[in-house]
Formats: sequence, C-alpha cells, structure tokens
Amino acid sequence: MAPPPPSKYRVVICEDMRLFRHLLGHYLLHHPNFIIIAEAADGRDALEKCLRLTPDLVLLDLQLPDMHGFEILKELKQKIPQSRVIIITTAADEKTFNEAMRLDADGFIEKDMPIETIAHALHEVMEGRTFVSPTFAPQPIERELRSERALTSREREVMVLLAANKTRAQVSEELKISLNTLLKHITRIKSKTGLAQPEQFQVYLEENPE
Repeated sequence: MAPPPPSKYRVVICEDMRLFRHLLGHYLLHHPNFIIIAEAADGRDALEKCLRLTPDLVLLDLQLPDMHGFEILKELKQKIPQSRVIIITTAADEKTFNEAMRLDADGFIEKDMPIETIAHALHEVMEGRTFVSPTFAPQPIERELRSERALTSREREVMVLLAANKTRAQVSEELKISLNTLLKHITRIKSKTGLAQPEQFQVYLEENPE
C-alpha cells in the first residue's frame, strides 16, 4: 500500500516586493508539503487575510506599505497564536531581531539568504523549532550536550514558564535575563529533549518531576 500523501501546510505570503513574492510562491507551488492560500502586498490586506484564513504559516515582510510588520506580528500572536510566523526582512540588525523574538516570531530570516536555506527554515518552523538567520543564531551547542539529558535548574525554570504559555518577553523579564540568553537556554532545551512546544513541555514536566 502506498504511503498517505504528506499534509499540506497552508501558507499566506505577506510581501510587497513582487519579484521576491514570486520567488517564494514558485518554490511553494512546486513543494508537496505547502499550499499557498493567499498573498498580500500591503499590511492591512495581510492582516485581514491572515485573521480570516488562519493559516498554518505566515511569511511576513516587516516593511509593508501602510502597516509595519511588527504590528501585524503582534496582532497575529494575540488572535491566532496557532499560526506560525516567519519574519523575512532586509532590515537585519540586532535591534530588529530582538524585537521579533520579543514578539514571539517563530523564525527570522534575511531575504538575501539562498532559497534552499529559506526552504529549510520553513520546514524547521513547521516541525516546531525556531529558525534564526545564522547572523543572529546563538553559538552552536557542543555535541556533548546531546548526551547530557538532564536539564539544568535554569533550563527547567525556562521550560516551566514556557509550558505556562508565557511569551519570550515575559520569561526574559521574569528571570531577569536577556532575550539572547533566553534563546540559548531554549536551544539547549531542544538539543537535550527534542521538544519545542508548550504542550510538549507540560507533558515532559509531568513525566519528569524534580
């Protein structure tokens, strides 16, 4: 018996640059795991379509006409938190990156990255991981960590707060650590446990009490 066809992730592309929108659309059109359900070239149209269609994945440019991408990201995370959002931008500075992470973007990539890397980012995010452009990614975790399954007390604190559906900004503030430090803890948690979502953390904590 043939295996069932792969699930189709429903995607909305929010991008004002026609050429780049076409590039993304061309890739997704020929990919078995993604289907484009809408495109938008300005901010208000992007927000309306995303809220109405509740896509699995939103590819969101920050510099949209009439509405900044961060305004859209904040609305999406408040109203349709189940939708994953990847920021795609040319404004790749540390301040912009930190704000995207504070608002709980699921990915942050630069437009000049190879399409293969962008494609990898889409898959990583849809598998529950956070993908960050190598420019801003925390330093790689040493391979030895993979065999060290026990979480540190700080990593467990982070997991407990994320399991309670707190945002990265809330966790960072409560633990009095920077967003970059928080991302490093999250990376180590994923490396050790393979988990990335609040509901997965809840199960892990129940099965692994202190």
